[in-house]
Amino acid sequence: MVNGADVALMSSLAFLAMGDEQRGLDLSYQGTEQALSASGLECAMFGHYCTGLNNLHTRNLDEAQRAFASSLKLLADHPEIRSQDQLINEVHAGSAIAQFFGGRSEALSDMERTLKNAEAIGDEYTVAFIGQALGEAYTSMGDFGRAKRYLDIALDYYRRNDMVPYLARVLKSVGYWHEEQGQDTEAEQARAEYRRLLEGLPKPPVRPLSCFLTAPDESAPTLYADR
Repeated sequence: MVNGADVALMSSLAFLAMGDEQRGLDLSYQGTEQALSASGLECAMFGHYCTGLNNLHTRNLDEAQRAFASSLKLLADHPEIRSQDQLINEVHAGSAIAQFFGGRSEALSDMERTLKNAEAIGDEYTVAFIGQALGEAYTSMGDFGRAKRYLDIALDYYRRNDMVPYLARVLKSVGYWHEEQGQDTEAEQARAEYRRLLEGLPKPPVRPLSCFLTAPDESAPTLYADR
């Protein structure tokens, strides 16, 4: 990491985890620029990833795709970059998720492949991250059995590691899963747990990351409403 840039980028992820995506996005731009100006290519690759992630969670999918593509281009253009396999998996995961929810249905297979790669190296975080996205994707396609298997992976990981904002986000996905099957009682139970977790987060209030399909307001329409 490049001195100064690393602080900005790690802060970017911290603000993202607390639900302040705009602050996270500003810091990701700042850190990436600092890294590039100092020729810190690996740090810049990470910076583009942070930018993509913040855009992904504000559902600015075109910008997310561009940022992830910039991260992968740095890696391709500079073979001397010695980035960790976990980061490379996370960049590929973010790129595939942004493409799929941006309307490129064939990216679903990319998501599946990246999940298998993450499993192969024991990268549980990336498995959970993609698992939630795949759960929402298969829910939207009506494949509820497969969707639940993926959502359960994410739920288990975030519960075991006490990652409360991330757990709350997945519970919104679970609520969506129930809602799509007409299970209104179960959907409300998932949302009630989401609200309980939200109330326990630090004050002043921060909100957990939005789902890939549902807006921060749990009653808002999904991204698929216009597809």
